[in-house]
Amino acid sequence: MAELDKNYNAIWVKVSEGETEGSGGGINGDPEGDFRRKWGWYVTIDEITMGDVFKEDELFGWSCVRFLNRIAYLKHKNFVMSQNG
Repeated sequence: MAELDKNYNAIWVKVSEGETEGSGGGINGDPEGDFRRKWGWYVTIDEITMGDVFKEDELFGWSCVRFLNRIAYLKHKNFVMSQNG
């Protein structure tokens, strides 16, 4: 597990020590962030399958490395897209 954490540390959600419930219905007033924290892994499953629940069984058959590589790719892609507008 330590090796997975080291190799894929960019995909794990970092939670600040001082986070508290804020106004706006989420942590620090961030409802989307609160939603992601609550549903965590399932949000990722939904994103990889593009909302198609029938693809979940296929996805659960993937190897751990394939799954983590896909998550790392999507996270980096989303970051690049958000930087480019």
